[in-house]
This record gives sequence, structure tokens and C-alpha cells, in this order.
Amino acid sequence: MNLAIWMALPLLAGSPPVTAPVIGATAVAVDEYTELETSFDADLVKWKQAIKDGSREERKELRANHPVEQYWPRFEAKAKGGEGRALLWQASNVKNGPVERSDRGVFVYRCYAELAGKHAAAPWMGKAVQGIQGSGRMLTDDQKIELLDKIYGAEQGDKSVRANAGFWLSKLWLDSDDPTQVERGKALLASIPEEFPGTEAAMRAKAGGITAADLMPGKMAPDFQASTIEGHEFKLSDYRGKVVLIDFYGFW
Repeated sequence: MNLAIWMALPLLAGSPPVTAPVIGATAVAVDEYTELETSFDADLVKWKQAIKDGSREERKELRANHPVEQYWPRFEAKAKGGEGRALLWQASNVKNGPVERSDRGVFVYRCYAELAGKHAAAPWMGKAVQGIQGSGRMLTDDQKIELLDKIYGAEQGDKSVRANAGFWLSKLWLDSDDPTQVERGKALLASIPEEFPGTEAAMRAKAGGITAADLMPGKMAPDFQASTIEGHEFKLSDYRGKVVLIDFYGFW
């Protein structure tokens, strides 16, 4: 692909608004933020394809013009206007944005702190929990604990989001050198299955508390969630009362 053609794509000029999909004769309302994120996702796909198809020199120049940089001002404006999802987008894409490498940790913490303080009960905060947990060294363990604790403590928040925040919070406490925090981690991990039954975090919490004695012949098999090759999700408990053969295998 000729680089000049790529550079003329809507990415640099700003993609036009996405037309709301129509079902029958009724248009489905799409808010401005969703339009912006959809536009970015589409341009990101184009950018990746252009890199795949381009020459060595074209790929080099394309990598220097990541779509995140082109969209950053628009998401930044949304974030300043109070749109929490835009703030989450910035935190998630900081590595390809205009934030200096040395400032990324401070920037990401500020984003997640505002999210945890103002939007902890939002259903889309599950992505924030994932971002905090997967932020690596950009956030210290103490910062992660602080942020996850706020999300976990949001009583009006989504059950799955709170359960996931509590799970990762318990893991951080369990990895602490502070005996008090370790005990808090054990207590929190044990409470998640009862407080948030049916959530994926509850299953992970149960698995985290499994001991060798729980796996002895005659014991009830620990429940777990998985999916088939076709993508059908299931739990072991769905087959309670039936004969089940579990085949563990791997490639070495």
C-alpha cells in the first residue's frame, strides 16, 4: 500500500461519525463516545493491515504514526468533559500516546484514581480492574491495592466488577510481606464465593483456596468454568449427577 494513500485515510483527518445501525425501521441510538471509540477501532484495524501489507520503509513510517496519537486529543477532550470511558481509554493506550515514558506511571495512576473515585459503580469498570491488575510496574502494589479497594468497596457497583476487584486485591495482600495484609487477603479470598456467588471471580477464589486434602478420592470435585472449542461456556457443576470424564493433556 502506498504510504501517501494511507496517510490520506480518515485516520489523520478524523474519521466521520459512525452511522447508527438500523434494525428494521428503527435506528439504534449510539452515543458520541461509542462513535468515537468505534471509529478508532476501525482505523486501528486499517493501520495494522497497512503495516502488514506495506514495505519495510512504509512500516517504519506507519509505526511512527500510531492511530492512538491521532485520536488522543479527541479522547482527552471527552475525558476532560467527564466521560470516564475516555479516561479509561487513555490509561489503556498510554504506551502509544504522547505521554513521556517517565511520566506514564503518574499519568496512569491519576486516570485510575479518578475512575475509582467517580466511576467505581459503572458497569464498564471491569476493564479498569483488568488495566490496574495488568499495569505492571507503572503502578506500585500499594497503588494497585488502593485503587482495587475503592472499586471493591463500591456497594452500588456491578457484582462481577466488584468480585474481580476483590479477587485481585486479595492476591496482592496475600503476596505482601506484611502478616496483617496476608491475613486480610486470606479472609477476603474466602469471602468472595459467598458474597458474589456465580461470578467467575468466585470460582477463581474457590480454586485459590483448594488444598491437597480437597482433591482426595471421594471428595466433591472443585467447580470450575471453561469453554468448548466452539465457544460454549460451561461449569463443571452443570453436569452434577452425570458421569463426567475429564481429560487433562498438554504439549511439551
